Amino acid sequence: MNDITLTTDFLRQSTEAMLNWIEQNVGETVTLEMDEFWWVPSDAAYEMSRDPRELTIGSIRDCVEFVQRGVLDDEIPIGYGFVWLAQIFRAVGDQVSGR
Repeated sequence: MNDITLTTDFLRQSTEAMLNWIEQNVGETVTLEMDEFWWVPSDAAYEMSRDPRELTIGSIRDCVEFVQRGVLDDEIPIGYGFVWLAQIFRAVGDQVSGR
């Protein structure tokens, strides 16, 4: 498989474009109607040769707290922040798209 190379410029511009869309079409806040979600561990999430054997329950509320208390306060490695923020963005995307 070929690696996928992303620039920080791409990440920044795409994130800003989506946030701008939300501000213009939804407002400055998004209220999520869901909290819990199925979590697939990273080692299984990218292994397509077999079905995931372990699913756990995650919480958007926890992800928000981890980003606020851990990442923004510089107490937790930033790599975890991307994982939590991705799940928050997924919930926001599901909410604003009507899923």
